Amino acid sequence: MDNGWVYTLPQQANNWSVQVVSPCDLTPGTTIVGETAEDGRFIYRFNGSTISQSFTQCSTKDSFTVVISNMATGAVDTLDAPYRFRITNTAAKGTK
Repeated sequence: MDNGWVYTLPQQANNWSVQVVSPCDLTPGTTIVGETAEDGRFIYRFNGSTISQSFTQCSTKDSFTVVISNMATGAVDTLDAPYRFRITNTAAKGTK
């Protein structure tokens, strides 16, 4: 260690974890891998290097929370890494 820096070998792997917490079922009629219901909330957990998931909007008044974490592997407990987060509304105009 030199001046607070730590040199590690090999490179650390990104291990993304994404959790979506919603007051309503975002996949009505289907239970997807990683979906649980707890205390009146629906929780969706995803892990991996690339995560992509489509959801159904509950209502225009409901909102949800997204938590994104990079769970470092190897010799460090924190790994700074860039990521891209995008929400796209693909509903037809005039629909809810």
